Amino acid sequence: MKRGLVIITHDLDFSRLLAVGGHDGPSVVNLRLEEPSPARVAERLRSAGSILTDLLASNGVVITITDAAIRYRSLPFRIAMD
Repeated sequence: MKRGLVIITHDLDFSRLLAVGGHDGPSVVNLRLEEPSPARVAERLRSAGSILTDLLASNGVVITITDAAIRYRSLPFRIAMD
């Protein structure tokens, strides 16, 4: 897997595919914002800047950014399939 790649998305499918496949990358930033306008997305990414830089320095992480919080999990991880 090529290192140093980051996917920024509103779609949870990327995280699911990484989890189901047991992959360790690329890193994914999931934006779960109530108002996903370009201005709001840019504002939220800027406000999370140093945290994102630190988390993305390690390869293979899934980061979820909401209006109120930032959560992350290191890859690889597994999810239960129904």
